[in-house]
Amino acid sequence: MELKLVKKAIKFIFKIILVFSILGCIFMSLVFYCNIKPFKDLRTLWVTTAMTTFRHKWLATTFISQSEIDSILNANKVVTTNAKTTTSKIKVDSQSSQKDDIDSNITVNLASMSTSDNISVIPIKGTNYVGKLMIVDNPSRIKLGTINTFGENQVGMRLSSLAKKYDAIAALNASAFQDDNGTGNGGTPMGIVVKNGKIVYHDYDIKSFNIIGFDYSNRLITGQFTLDDIAKNNIRDAVSFGPALIINGKAVEIDGDGGSGLQPRSAIGQTIDGKILLLEIDGRQPLYSVGASVKEVQNILVKYGAINASNLDGGSSTGMYYDGKLINKPCGPLGSTGGRYIPTAFLVTR
Repeated sequence: MELKLVKKAIKFIFKIILVFSILGCIFMSLVFYCNIKPFKDLRTLWVTTAMTTFRHKWLATTFISQSEIDSILNANKVVTTNAKTTTSKIKVDSQSSQKDDIDSNITVNLASMSTSDNISVIPIKGTNYVGKLMIVDNPSRIKLGTINTFGENQVGMRLSSLAKKYDAIAALNASAFQDDNGTGNGGTPMGIVVKNGKIVYHDYDIKSFNIIGFDYSNRLITGQFTLDDIAKNNIRDAVSFGPALIINGKAVEIDGDGGSGLQPRSAIGQTIDGKILLLEIDGRQPLYSVGASVKEVQNILVKYGAINASNLDGGSSTGMYYDGKLINKPCGPLGSTGGRYIPTAFLVTR
């Protein structure tokens, strides 16, 4: 009798799995091939998210033609701009310009906001994501932390270790690094690294760099800069990444979702009165936080009054550190053990 019951239970479970598998196949077929708007929108999200990753591009290329992938990516992108930060617009000593008209799609839990050391940490929640926004009153406290030596044979440091190395109260990951197939060790940054006014690393085959950093007047600088531009503009600390999201008070034009789907994100901005906005969005964790688009990140920073802002390295590198510990939930195999090894971070000094 018991054996018969077990067999019936196994058959029932098998039927349930079979039904859900068939329904799943039907649904995914509609996503990949149906041009009705809801399914077409899901296909766009699928492609832009998958094609941004190092390891999971096959999720798009296996089922969708290259020509359609190219068409989707071309319709969802950040429009290239040659604009640069105009530093005269930033008035470090004036009154706060933080806006109160927060986007209705962005939930701000002010009751959970923590404030100390002239740093505010605000939990933020959107339709598909959760994250944190750190507001630092004094921009002179933002410095760039780096590992001791860059190179293929070098290994990066985890964000918490970088922060502790410099005795920083807070930190946000900064530049990208060579990461072939998602297995990079964080020892070789991409683009350029400027620290204390000196170029400590740069790719020699690149003449112009998309930088994000600070000058000696503690003003956030973003845009395309040559090596000569960096010297002429008195850049103190900077890394390469992008895209720039806001330049001189104007949101950079973004087509569609920006072309990289829903991902973990890191970004940095500055308000007209000099306050620094450090933003992290967790992602790739479906039961917790899927991630945000570039456009959603831009919206958050605009609503908090940023007049200059840029995207930073995201994905499994996204991390925010405060008061002795990581305060976000990094994704990926190393997420539960402190996050990935990285070459640089923007630090908040004590």
